[in-house]
Amino acid sequence: MSRFFRRIVPHFNIARSASTKIDLNNLVASMNSFKSKKGAAPKKKYASSNLSLQVMGSGAHGTPASLYVVSDQTRYLFNCGEGTQRLAHEHKMKLSKLEHIFITGSSWKNFGGLPGLCMTVRDAGVTDLTIHGPAKVDEIFHASKRFVTLGDLNVKLAAVIKPFEDSVMKVNYVLIEGENSSDTDKLADESSGDDENPIKEKRICVRSVDSNKSLCFICTLHPRKGTLLLDQCEKFKVPLGPLLGKLKAGEDIILQDGTVVRSQDVTSPDDPGSVFIVVECPDKSYLTSLLDHQELKKHQVSDSSSKSDLVKFVIHFTPPEVMCLPEYQKWIKLFSPSTTHVALNSDNYCQGTTAVHRLQHKLHLLHQDIFPLMKERPQIASAVSNVVQGNTLVKCNVQPKPGIDLSSRLLIDPQLYVEECLVEAGFEEELKSLSRKLQIADVKGAVYPRVTFLGTGSCIPNKTRNTSGILVETSKDSCFLMDCGEATAGQLIRLFGLPGANDILRKLKGIFVSHLHADHHIGLVGVILARKKAFELRDVVPSKLILLLPYHVVSFVSEYSSTFENIADQVEVFQLTEGVDYSEFNRAIGLKETTTCLVRHCSHAYGILCEHETGWKIVYSGDTEPCDKLTEMGYGCDLLIHEATMEDGLEDEARKKRHSTTSEAIQVGQKMAAKFTLLTHFSQRYAKIPIFNEKFSESVGIAFDNMQVSLSQLHLLPVMMPAMKIMFSKYHEEMETKMIKIQQRKEKREQILQKIEKKKLATAFTK
Repeated sequence: MSRFFRRIVPHFNIARSASTKIDLNNLVASMNSFKSKKGAAPKKKYASSNLSLQVMGSGAHGTPASLYVVSDQTRYLFNCGEGTQRLAHEHKMKLSKLEHIFITGSSWKNFGGLPGLCMTVRDAGVTDLTIHGPAKVDEIFHASKRFVTLGDLNVKLAAVIKPFEDSVMKVNYVLIEGENSSDTDKLADESSGDDENPIKEKRICVRSVDSNKSLCFICTLHPRKGTLLLDQCEKFKVPLGPLLGKLKAGEDIILQDGTVVRSQDVTSPDDPGSVFIVVECPDKSYLTSLLDHQELKKHQVSDSSSKSDLVKFVIHFTPPEVMCLPEYQKWIKLFSPSTTHVALNSDNYCQGTTAVHRLQHKLHLLHQDIFPLMKERPQIASAVSNVVQGNTLVKCNVQPKPGIDLSSRLLIDPQLYVEECLVEAGFEEELKSLSRKLQIADVKGAVYPRVTFLGTGSCIPNKTRNTSGILVETSKDSCFLMDCGEATAGQLIRLFGLPGANDILRKLKGIFVSHLHADHHIGLVGVILARKKAFELRDVVPSKLILLLPYHVVSFVSEYSSTFENIADQVEVFQLTEGVDYSEFNRAIGLKETTTCLVRHCSHAYGILCEHETGWKIVYSGDTEPCDKLTEMGYGCDLLIHEATMEDGLEDEARKKRHSTTSEAIQVGQKMAAKFTLLTHFSQRYAKIPIFNEKFSESVGIAFDNMQVSLSQLHLLPVMMPAMKIMFSKYHEEMETKMIKIQQRKEKREQILQKIEKKKLATAFTK
């Protein structure tokens, strides 16, 4: 019997002939039967024994507010702001069992992470996902259909008219409304241009947006029978066997000696079904609707309240300025004293990550200016009394035993991170050597232009590399972004702190988006809204933010503005095309010239050259395989920022996906005569660092998230390479081993193909 059959046969009823040969007809029938069982309807799910509420995102500045509900059978997510999928990845909150997402409001902060998260759960094998939220919330997928491919994932919007119910819980929808009617801003499609200049400025059309409604959710777990108390059964001398099953089912029994054993004497009390409530009161105009809602009043303490109505937890997505109001505080106190209130809002300090801090503290040892420490907000007590701060990994156990677990909260430990480096063999000596070299090489030069990398990974964010985002500060008063991946606004806050990020946003003049793939622009709306808020804090009318966007991204911004929140009045949009006039962009930023060219990736993919009035030139490739047009456009530039998605040895894969390998990116810099080449957009296989090779030279460097480098400091980056190799030696060795295996598999495939080809030729020759 072959090895294949030996593996399969034990799983099937296989008849054998006298000669012990397998009856293939029987085998096929058995396999078909097996397949039909696999494809059959899923087994009925039963009430969950365990359910907990886990804080994924705390809602701190720059961090989404999101709650992950974990039961035995399934998972639920409440709100999904930008950065949610990255937090799920870092904290191993598996998304493969996610079935339902509940959204409290039609604003970007509530659902900005949906497009990215849906593509992630699609890849995890999820086939059906239901969104429970305000009307139109599912239209985010229509707006993003040109770059968010759901594939086999079926996303539907639940009707929030009648309660939702599954095997775990029943959810009642509570709609509250603001007293002010939604703003209506109507603007006809406009274009400007003339016969001499056919390139027209794209304007965004805005229609009425109904955004003054918020959804709250009353979640009631299904009742559960009490559990059998084995010590009590032993006390009554109940024998092992079916009698125990009867007692568990609620039946009284009579033992052989005539003793009557009542079920209630040997089982714990029935659980009537615990209740938790998720609420968002976006501003004080919603208070009247919240306070007067009868469905919520049922679960507050009154003479008519039953035990089953009392609430174990209330999760507040309400902003702190509303929670502090006397009316809201009074409403909180109407719940039972045993109810625990947890706030997920900007009162919290935890930004949800330790991995980013660990890496940054290590790199900070190499150069304190190029790798500055993150501006983590200090822990302060909440301004709202009797409310638990819902920082990441806070866990609320709902059943079987209600209680709050704070033991897993995140702690930043700089001393530990530094020690992890110092124990690496040879690192301390190399660090001293680096310090001596930097004393000679680190001559203070011009601060601007300064390039800050906010995201250096490709496709999806991982623990240490966010998706693409590059900030270029041209002067102390002006800057622009090249690409704007998910949670770029959050990255600014994490690196610069909230006051520093607001300063950056107020001097942000423009954004260039290289192409339509979501990892390069899904953070655009978040940045526009954050910039608007930064100006509002100073009570200043903002200047228009100039957007240079490819066609499909223009459509997305327009549809978002017309369906959800009016952002059209904040931006001036120019569609990227051959020959477009960038004079307005240049004036705003202080550039002498901006040039773009089509690159070799997807349709409408562009590279950009920015030449400043003072003479420096920076080129950004966007995503592309080696491209002659880009090389010609950027010849002689001061800095080339080029993607290096694939490691060497994966050239075939790079061609299929139209990306560059590390060596190819370096060669582009050499052909371009670029004074320095910085590599970015690394595959998420490289959580920390790509593989070094002999092509790395004194004019090549590697970009990291939260790396800040002036043109005058670029020559320092290669000096740090030896220390980096030791710092990441274990990881680097693992990657090199993987690469050797990949190369071996590739060579083996080629040998097999050569043998097949030789066999074909021999057969043809014989014929």
